[in-house]
Amino acid sequence: MDSSKFINSKDIRNHLVSTGYVFTTLETAWLIFQCNHITLQDKHAAWQELIDSMPDCQVAERPNCKEIKSIHQYLTDYIALQNKYLDLFRQVDIGWIYQLRSCFYEDDGWINEERCFSSLSLCLEYVNSKRSDSIRWIITKRKLDARNRLIQVEYERGNRIVDLFVQGSPEEDIEVDICSLYGLWFNFPTPFQKGDIIWNPSQKRTNFMAGPIAVLGAGLGPSNESNEALIKNHLENGDNTDMNVWGYFASEEGTVYQEVDYNYMDYEYYRGELPENAKILQYVSAYLKDELSLEMLLKTYHYLCDRLRTEASACDAHNLGWEITSIPNPTK
Repeated sequence: MDSSKFINSKDIRNHLVSTGYVFTTLETAWLIFQCNHITLQDKHAAWQELIDSMPDCQVAERPNCKEIKSIHQYLTDYIALQNKYLDLFRQVDIGWIYQLRSCFYEDDGWINEERCFSSLSLCLEYVNSKRSDSIRWIITKRKLDARNRLIQVEYERGNRIVDLFVQGSPEEDIEVDICSLYGLWFNFPTPFQKGDIIWNPSQKRTNFMAGPIAVLGAGLGPSNESNEALIKNHLENGDNTDMNVWGYFASEEGTVYQEVDYNYMDYEYYRGELPENAKILQYVSAYLKDELSLEMLLKTYHYLCDRLRTEASACDAHNLGWEITSIPNPTK
């Protein structure tokens, strides 16, 4: 089974393939779970292939994840549970409505809709006719007199289902539903080195944390004396939100700040031209790689911040009928 094809980052995927990385059953199950470029039906088929071709394993109880005595049985039950809720989502029930929550567009990202329909077919008809330029959309089936009872489905073009979320599950379903694969943590090797500029292309228009960033670290790296205990702790207690990437981000005003994001398995090298507010990151990158002195970094930082402020002032002045022509020059 080719587990690498489920990795979201093409750069991490290529790195693991080129180094001959061997994926475990549990790693493969999680990679399928978090894959953002296949449909839910494709995930079910991939999990079934895993069950048929890879050895079974257990998962000890941990924060955010109950004990899994057999990953094969868990995945079998998980697939059945999702299919059960998809059937419930599609059937028409008195006292339930369908709500178009939001649509995702290439240029604008997620836009809220909050439109209600009496049936799924009417909701899909509206999206396909009135919102045909959307790439993905989210529809919620909600019980009118119970705000905590809902089934939420994310679609992509062609009315293909890519994700499912259930709130207010019956007691008999909780044993499977609460044992989320989000409760697992892995330490996959990455090709990223200190100072590389990376980003998360899947969130480029929906999350200010998408980057680009001048990276300080991604994951915990290979086990050694300094972080062996930390890796052991994460393997026993960590979850998806602990699979961190951290480094220097640029604000809209061009200032730099250090922050942490997750999941590093979604990040790739940034290959485009940096936006004006993030130009400083190429100099931060050079500094982190010992290719630029701290003095030159600080001078460049102040120059670029001054230039952005001047350009912003010039824009405001132009709107008021004024004009500013002088731009600071760092060489003078």
